[in-house]
Amino acid sequence: MPKKISFIGTARGKFSAQEVHDAVVRVLGENVVGHVCLTTELPSNLDHVDLVVCVATMKEKVAERVPREKIVGIDLVPTTDFFSRVARIPEGETAYLFSDSINYANWLIMRCKENYIKHVNMEIIQTAALSEREVEEKLKDAKYIIGVENTVGQNGVMQRKFGAYIRKDAVIIGALRTASLESACELMQWAVSKEHRQMLENFTDKMQHLYGNLSEITDISNHLKSAFRQEAEHFSKINEDLGNEKERLTTLKDLAQNLLVATQNIGDVTGAIKHISAQTNLLALNATIEAARVGEQGRGFAVVAREIGKLADESKTSTEKIHSSIQEVKGFVNKIAPTLEELAQVIDYNQNVFMQASNKSKEEETSIVKIHSALEAINVMGSELNKDMKAMAINKA
Repeated sequence: MPKKISFIGTARGKFSAQEVHDAVVRVLGENVVGHVCLTTELPSNLDHVDLVVCVATMKEKVAERVPREKIVGIDLVPTTDFFSRVARIPEGETAYLFSDSINYANWLIMRCKENYIKHVNMEIIQTAALSEREVEEKLKDAKYIIGVENTVGQNGVMQRKFGAYIRKDAVIIGALRTASLESACELMQWAVSKEHRQMLENFTDKMQHLYGNLSEITDISNHLKSAFRQEAEHFSKINEDLGNEKERLTTLKDLAQNLLVATQNIGDVTGAIKHISAQTNLLALNATIEAARVGEQGRGFAVVAREIGKLADESKTSTEKIHSSIQEVKGFVNKIAPTLEELAQVIDYNQNVFMQASNKSKEEETSIVKIHSALEAINVMGSELNKDMKAMAINKA
């Protein structure tokens, strides 16, 4: 809802100031809140007032105390009812125009003629140029008295000062004055312009607030953009490290496979040694039997044969131990290989996950960059619009 216009109606006299006030209210209606103040009593600080309205002839005088952009000067003219009542005065009668201003009196007579009131004689009682005695004499003879309402009306100067000299049957026609058509248009134009300025100011304030929010959002988007870039870099580093670990696991798996093959080869060798040991043991036994058959001559050979047999038994025992150890190594290697394979699969899966996360992070960074660019464009447009609105508000003022 638009804020009501606060104004002061001012003039030299209290009644004229009230007339100005009432004229503004009649033109602008409920959109205004007014006060009445004499021109000589206008306050020095008028920040709380939107408008000061005076009669047009006093505009320059009021401008000595009030900024010009806050002043509207209006012409006060009688309502049509005044001319209708004056027109009903019988032909040939004299209407006495009571006024302290000869210029205004002549202007009012001219307006009566413009409204086809030519059958009534007009005589001016200019209070500023006549003595009180002369005014009293003229009023005693006056059957029809016309003038401005605040001068000839019930509470006007004439009644208060010369009431005792007015005829009982006198017809007094007071002119209620209002703003002229041109003045009313000027007042309405000022009010519309004021409303537009207020709307522009409100819009400018909102744009400024929006501009601040956009700046804040831009800062956040910058922070997010930096964070996503760092996140993408971290994901890429992790992905690279996982790739290296995967390669090392593949190498380790190949080494384990080679170890398995090597232990198999060793097993084959120990089998051969075990076979040779059995053959050696058999030969040693045969040599012992033959040495016993020969007798005393073969005793030394028998000793050698026994030693060879012992050596064959020891070779057999050692070979069996080696075979047992090899079987343990093979069992251990057979367990390592599937574990390495499973670990490689886990690393491969994690690498894919991190790759997807890295790609998502890059996509988010790209999106943030686009948002940031859009926000910067909006920011620039908002700034330009804000400047245009301020310029429009100044031009309206």
